[in-house]
Amino acid sequence: MAHRCYIIPPHLLKAISESSHNSDAIRQSARAALISHETHSAKRRLHLEAVVQSRRASRAPPPTSPFVPSSVLRSLSQSEHVDEEARARAAKDLEHALYLEARAKEGIEAAQPDADASKSTTKRSVYDAEHTSSEGKLPGKLVRAEGNKAVTDKNVNEAYDNVGTVLQFYKDKFKWISIDNKNSDVISSVHFGDMYENAFWDTEERQMVFGDGGEFLGNFVGSIDVIGHELTHAVTEHTSPLNYQGQPGALNEHVSDVFGIMIKQKVQNETAASADWLIGEDCILPGVKGVALRSMKAPGTAYNDPRFGKDPQVDNMKNYTPTFEDNGGVHIFSGIPNKAFYLASKAFGGYSWEKAGQIWWKTMRSGQVSENSTFLQFADVTVDVAKKEFGADAAKTVRKAWDDVGEYSCQSSPQTAGKPDTPKHNDIRLRYQLSLPTLRSLSTIDKAPDRRKVLEIACHAAEFRSFPIKQDQKNLFREINDHTGIPYPISGLVTESWQKVFLLIQIDLSRGGWPNKISANGRKELMRESGRIYVVLDRVLRCLADIFGEREDGRGVTVTLDVLRSVKAKVWEGTELELLQVEGIGAAKMKRLTDAGIKTIKQLAGLEFYHIERLLSRNPPFGHQMLTQLSGFPLLHMQLSVISEYMPAQRDGKQDKGTCPLQQSWITRVLLGYSNDALPTWCKRNPWATLVIEGDDGRLLWFWRGSVKRMETTKIMFVRLDAKKGENVKATFACEGIVGTLIRTTLAV
Repeated sequence: MAHRCYIIPPHLLKAISESSHNSDAIRQSARAALISHETHSAKRRLHLEAVVQSRRASRAPPPTSPFVPSSVLRSLSQSEHVDEEARARAAKDLEHALYLEARAKEGIEAAQPDADASKSTTKRSVYDAEHTSSEGKLPGKLVRAEGNKAVTDKNVNEAYDNVGTVLQFYKDKFKWISIDNKNSDVISSVHFGDMYENAFWDTEERQMVFGDGGEFLGNFVGSIDVIGHELTHAVTEHTSPLNYQGQPGALNEHVSDVFGIMIKQKVQNETAASADWLIGEDCILPGVKGVALRSMKAPGTAYNDPRFGKDPQVDNMKNYTPTFEDNGGVHIFSGIPNKAFYLASKAFGGYSWEKAGQIWWKTMRSGQVSENSTFLQFADVTVDVAKKEFGADAAKTVRKAWDDVGEYSCQSSPQTAGKPDTPKHNDIRLRYQLSLPTLRSLSTIDKAPDRRKVLEIACHAAEFRSFPIKQDQKNLFREINDHTGIPYPISGLVTESWQKVFLLIQIDLSRGGWPNKISANGRKELMRESGRIYVVLDRVLRCLADIFGEREDGRGVTVTLDVLRSVKAKVWEGTELELLQVEGIGAAKMKRLTDAGIKTIKQLAGLEFYHIERLLSRNPPFGHQMLTQLSGFPLLHMQLSVISEYMPAQRDGKQDKGTCPLQQSWITRVLLGYSNDALPTWCKRNPWATLVIEGDDGRLLWFWRGSVKRMETTKIMFVRLDAKKGENVKATFACEGIVGTLIRTTLAV
């Protein structure tokens, strides 16, 4: 039995089957269609899981011969002597086994982009199903093949032409060929069933299937957005397969709606501002109180008919309620990302495929959308892609679109909900493309926090809620918390997303290695998640540093930059682990050095090459090579001195109101530089440095950030510091992302 994705959602079929305004025959037909839908949706989920499994297997370099032969798996999948669950598992394993056998037989890499290099064109063919309801008889009788002239059957011609339009759109706008980028043929069958009121992409048979429609719904072959929607399900399988359940399933539906609507707008030459944003507009037959199957502009308003019920789609996360129906509401909650795409497209202006469409397409091609992606995680990737492709302003536009559908603004905790945000803080949030709940959470941090508090509050960012602790990860994070000696263990149960991030960062920075409490596949998945976590954490910590700066909390800025530096270097600041930043030094070599009293990179750089070779038991030219590398490690220096008291301007004999009567202002000379023989270069980059000057009560007196290039001939600044006479002013100077460069000095005013 094939796996189907239907254009008519189950909630609509259910409403028709239960409405007393419909005849018994109509209700019975809808009920039968609903049962069929539920049965095959379950099978679709299994198919998508198999696709994901095949994708993962395709990353392995050598062809693999499965131990259990496919004939055994095929027998199990069809046997009446095992239960349904066992048959389903065998069917999934069979698909994977056949995939592996085919790869081994062909002797090629499954990941090779042009596996079928001899195929240069995509061929369309349209069949007449002759009203059969049996999938075993599909595709039916061939009526029109690629290159043939039009026939007398209007449905055949419309299916042929509209499939061609969809394929041409993908080729022209996204450089994508057919459904798999390999020129696969596209088969369509029309006249399926008796007055069958639906259309679907059969993911197993790899073909489109169209019913003729009935009293309420029809004209499926004539609806270009319907065909675009269904063929996009096939494209999704070959870009970022999304499981057909819950939020990933809603994203799966959303992506199909996005490309379906863009194709419709292209055919009708409509801009984002002038389009109606209706999906399935041509499927609603006269007499129905409605305009379409879905509205991306205003989800929940497409129809309201006593025979259909009211459109149940929602357009905001505040209305998101988990459900078991419709595979977790995949057709209902897709309205939330649908509206976000509409808002982004309208904000960009022009045609929807020019910017918003490119962002969504490159998101699906980015490799960052996992099969279990949540709305929040998907939104983050779209923002990152927007910034990369079109710049910071585009990223803000996309972020605002997601904000407006509540994906971020409606996820705040009770402790932070309703907390006012200053305009300056909101500007900071937009600068780093973070959510409103994250801003509110960061704004709750107390003055002059310690390192643990900074890391903990950063890990509470709403963006990390898309990284839950999965079932197979529980033992790993309990082991990290209880038995690895991390500096900040958690008391109580480890169950929340922020705890996962908090522990993962600590074990990485401690360089202890992950405990062996997770499978190989689970470890690979966690490593992929880890990469995205570090990207988000960098933005969150920078945002937090700016918030402290706006508050004039110097101690908060200093500690946050200390944590950020450690996170970027992946070793804790102030520990002997800083030696691990040097290429060629691992745990064993670090121990040899520390046993010899060499605990910092500066100390190591001060050794002669032959001492390095002796301590690490290496032969020449190892010592010379290491010293060459270490010559680029920034050796910073700093001097502060008070020049004179600052005398504010007098206005009509009165003191300038900007001067605080409890403090004096001092003109201070700040000298910044490095003692390297050449411009410092670390990890093939010229690093940036930060200077923080704070009073003895932790208030921020001065902040500077710049590239070490600006210190080539020593940078001299004259700054005004507001401090009491006799106060001890503290200055901290360090390179971003490099542990061990930190220097501190105290100036008595």
